[in-house]
Amino acid sequence: RSLVSWVKQKDSALLSAHECVLWTFGYLQQWRRDEHRELRGALERAIGEEPAHADARACLSMLYVDEHRLYFNPRPGALDRALDEAQRAVALDTTSQLANRAVAEAHYFRRELGACRVATDRVLKLNPRDTSAIAMAGLLIAFWGDWELGKSVVERGIAMNPHHAGWFHGILMWYYYREREYGKAPAEAEKWNMPWYPWNHAGMAICQAQLGNYKAARKHLDNLLKLSPRYG
Repeated sequence: RSLVSWVKQKDSALLSAHECVLWTFGYLQQWRRDEHRELRGALERAIGEEPAHADARACLSMLYVDEHRLYFNPRPGALDRALDEAQRAVALDTTSQLANRAVAEAHYFRRELGACRVATDRVLKLNPRDTSAIAMAGLLIAFWGDWELGKSVVERGIAMNPHHAGWFHGILMWYYYREREYGKAPAEAEKWNMPWYPWNHAGMAICQAQLGNYKAARKHLDNLLKLSPRYG
């Protein structure tokens, strides 16, 4: 049984900051709305008891970003809270890859791309073998406009980890879609394999529509709107 599974079976009110970090690693593989709420609460409580735990603060920052990015259980000021926790994490441990990843994500969604680039560069240098961090860095690089570099960074993460998360393929799907290689894009979208995740269905819907497969496109659009009605 994995450490993440073991942690998730414990009472979340009793988890240590370190255990919450382990749980976050599992959450970042799949991104679930219900899990987000419980994990966020556990991290907030644990940090209150262990305020100097840099990685826990970094994890909480990323969950705050998901309030904005994924509209998971949103509360006011998500991105301000995200940046504050990320900066506290870096102040506690400048060598923490999680802390620098949190800073990069917070700056990106605040549209502060200069600061995002600096933090992303540190993420890639601190631990070039953490494939989840590498893939997220590649995603940010691609979406700030350097699609070729972003794609190559994500592909490096995929090559290093045969058990990588399905969302790694999301950036490849968007890459091929932008290149109008509509035959390649759906294959990457299928590898995403996160049926509860809205962007998975958004990607499949537009790919199938471009291929003229309107029945399949409609199915994914309906699923998207069930999962996230605000997309309407």
